[in-house]
Amino acid sequence: MINKNKMSINDAVMLAEEIDYKQMVTLLSPLVFFYASHRFFYNYRLCRDFKAKKIKQIKVKPEINNDLKEYDLTKLNIKQYNYAIKTFYNVMKNNFSNDQLSFFYNNISNLRIIDSNNGLLYKIFLNTNYVANYDTKDNKIRIYNPDCYTAIYHELIHMSSSICKNGIHYTGFKQYSLKPGSFINIGQGINEGYTQLLTERYFGYSRELRGVYEYEMHLMKNIEKVIGKEKMENLFFKANLKGLIEELNKYLSEDEIFSFINNVDFLNKHLKDDFNNIEKGMIENSIKSTSEFTLKLFIIDICNKYKNGEITANDVEIMLESCIKSVGLKVCIKKTNYETINHDTIMNMINSSFNNKIDIKIKNKKKDN
Repeated sequence: MINKNKMSINDAVMLAEEIDYKQMVTLLSPLVFFYASHRFFYNYRLCRDFKAKKIKQIKVKPEINNDLKEYDLTKLNIKQYNYAIKTFYNVMKNNFSNDQLSFFYNNISNLRIIDSNNGLLYKIFLNTNYVANYDTKDNKIRIYNPDCYTAIYHELIHMSSSICKNGIHYTGFKQYSLKPGSFINIGQGINEGYTQLLTERYFGYSRELRGVYEYEMHLMKNIEKVIGKEKMENLFFKANLKGLIEELNKYLSEDEIFSFINNVDFLNKHLKDDFNNIEKGMIENSIKSTSEFTLKLFIIDICNKYKNGEITANDVEIMLESCIKSVGLKVCIKKTNYETINHDTIMNMINSSFNNKIDIKIKNKKKDN
């Protein structure tokens, strides 16, 4: 509401001098706490309200430039990253088909890379862990920490799996849009996890990026074991989140899949926050949920192979032990250990999938993830 009684500048200054700021901060503290908690619960609720029907799959016939061998990088005006881009291109063309690299070919010709000298405020207010990011709309990589040179490969993989069409941003396993009537923001966590998995697979582990998307990458590594490396990579570079969901839907319900994706989004956003006890409980619940999803996926896959005669009962026990170890019974976040899944839950999952028709004994032995 606008106050029609105007106040002079001098009056405003005098009033400001009379304010007891210490008292004001004290009074505001509960409100700040409420806001922080409300923010957390709102984001958590928003995840649960997302509907599957909003997921789209884009069909694009990219114009592929097959003569990129001697590409003139000087046109990009990013000479300080020429070596990284040449290295990236050589690795990618030796491991992927032209069809899988179609978004790379489309985006590389007008890519911009910017060293941000004014990134401090951005990092303070948005994400203190940012060292670089890729903007799908403007096809631009911004580097916030030039000392972290290897981050460029992670961002180039984002570029190679991204396209913006009709107001929707498709990037790997993430979809994002602020378009009225078609708001969507899902897949950030699984996308970052798989992008980092590919970065380390093809460009090596970097101490500079130690711990970056570590939990998300752990989850996606296990998902890939079931879906298959070739299929997962192909879906990723086609920005085919819908296709990934359809593959997972062969094993688990759509509701379970969306719950998993949204839990990973939630963890990606809040896992390293300084949270209170209520929020810590929400983190713990999301970790348990994602672990149970992954283990259930493993168990159903093993069960299907057993029913189809592909493996024996002895194989089942060995494979179950391996997948439980892969999921892990604990995860350590910010020096806090979280239990991911317990022995009773594991046995219930196994007995439910195999209808108690196979005698499996899993040792109740705890190991850190």
